[in-house]
Amino acid sequence: MNFIDRIAGPDDQNLARLAEGLDLEPAETRAVLDAIVPEMRHYLEARTISRGGLADVVTIIGNPAQTAFLDPRSNLASPEAIARGNWLLDQVWQTPYRSRAAADHASAQTGVDAAKVRAMLPRIANLTFAALARETEPDFADVFDRFTGFPSGANSRQEGGYGPGRSPLPLPNDTWGDNQRNRYDDVSDVLRRQGGPVRRNPLWSVVRQIIGSALDFRSNSVAGYILRLLIYRYGWRIISTIFARLFR
Repeated sequence: MNFIDRIAGPDDQNLARLAEGLDLEPAETRAVLDAIVPEMRHYLEARTISRGGLADVVTIIGNPAQTAFLDPRSNLASPEAIARGNWLLDQVWQTPYRSRAAADHASAQTGVDAAKVRAMLPRIANLTFAALARETEPDFADVFDRFTGFPSGANSRQEGGYGPGRSPLPLPNDTWGDNQRNRYDDVSDVLRRQGGPVRRNPLWSVVRQIIGSALDFRSNSVAGYILRLLIYRYGWRIISTIFARLFR
């Protein structure tokens, strides 16, 4: 099962939740999902190259409220969920321009109205990070054992599920009750201080491998990503120039 299938859920059960109130057929919703998730994955791959970006992703998926969006009872279209999803989009794309560009590209690719695609973006973001959190949880338990000295994140008192009012919290770093720490904060702290591709650190390599495997990164190496980025941005222009000169 690939990562997009995990977001769609068993028997594509999450498609109706993604399209709630948007009057879309399941095939149209799935087409938008197939168009948007690779774009998000591309930018997440770039974000996780830096130690700060990787630490941010770890912090997000460390909040147990994130996986609550996989629960069929959770409302992806609620104001709280939309606010949270938009915050996640900012973490992925950094600027609203990139979000709009991704929505416009997906609209042109699928034939779905761009306004409906934009409405789906925060919902897709919530499910994307929820699926990532669920997929990586077993491997992160091993990271805690090996690098932090706390078995399976036992230093955190947070519980999985919902926050006050039995709805997911609006922001990934929010806490509830007397909880003060995200369960993955120890790993994030070490990554910010010591991790990174330039100053090689085993934790950075292990954590990025875990996230890369879940997201189906094409390559876990920084050099591989940069090479693909250059080809993606400039490759076709170079090839077109070469052929133009050959047939001139």
